[in-house]
Amino acid sequence: MKDRAFTLLELLVVIAIIAVLIGLALPVFGGMRARANQAACASNLRQVGTAMILFCQENDGLFPKSTHSATVSESWIFTLLPYLANVEEVRLSPGDPDIERRRQLRTTSYTMNEYLVVPALGPFGDPIEPAANYRQIPLPTRTVAAFLTADGRVTASADHTHSRNWKSWKTVTSDIAPDRFRTGGRAKDKDRGAANYLFADGHVESHDAQAVKALVARGVNFALTPQAANEAALNNPQGSLPAKR
Repeated sequence: MKDRAFTLLELLVVIAIIAVLIGLALPVFGGMRARANQAACASNLRQVGTAMILFCQENDGLFPKSTHSATVSESWIFTLLPYLANVEEVRLSPGDPDIERRRQLRTTSYTMNEYLVVPALGPFGDPIEPAANYRQIPLPTRTVAAFLTADGRVTASADHTHSRNWKSWKTVTSDIAPDRFRTGGRAKDKDRGAANYLFADGHVESHDAQAVKALVARGVNFALTPQAANEAALNNPQGSLPAKR
């Protein structure tokens, strides 16, 4: 009995079935990869948070400097070296599309909250608001210390945000990447996916980009430290990223 060969129609059906199975499997594998990257990133941030707290405790509550007032080698991430032995690994976030450029340029995937490391200056260059002091932050559990740096923002000056200028979603996403961990391509408005946030007490939370965008749409600057906000904002639970339960 002769072996019967596949007909062209049968081959096309098999190919179509394989294509459907691949199409179903890709989002699953993509989601698993995104979750793994996010978990590894959160671990990095927790280590950074512990090192930062140790630094503050030994330096009268002052946070390490950013390149706003220091050289690249003195940037906060490298200042933490005595407390963070594996800084070369921890400074880079898995899933960061600019990871190799950051490795070569000696920059970091994480960006410090401007309110913690940069004093506000008046129109004539006089200081009108000091950088935050760790010992004076009344709500460290709700004060964001570090964010994920925006894609393409790889220069040395990207080690801190420009949070005081966050007036719109566009200005926020020019500094940070609230949609870093996602399945599939990036949404045009960068509002699909999630990101990790390091808080001043050292814990890390993940927040969806859409929830963060909704805060910005309400005129909330969620980077504000409590002492930088007025009393009304300080007592307003909508004035910061919502606590995770």
